[in-house]
Amino acid sequence: MIAAGVCRALTTFVISKELCTGCMACAKVCPVDAITGAKKKLHVIDQEKCTRCGACRTVCRFDAVRTE
Repeated sequence: MIAAGVCRALTTFVISKELCTGCMACAKVCPVDAITGAKKKLHVIDQEKCTRCGACRTVCRFDAVRTE
């Protein structure tokens, strides 16, 4: 079964280590500073802080942010 990604409470955003370029676009738009990582290094989403707004996924030009 494929998830529809509609229920925010059940959605988890993760950053792919293979696709993340460290461009920092996701970290810049995160309203709660849940994304950490240095420039040109892998970024990570703190699931405790994440409000699941989806801003990170919207701005990622490399499709590195996915939902689980």
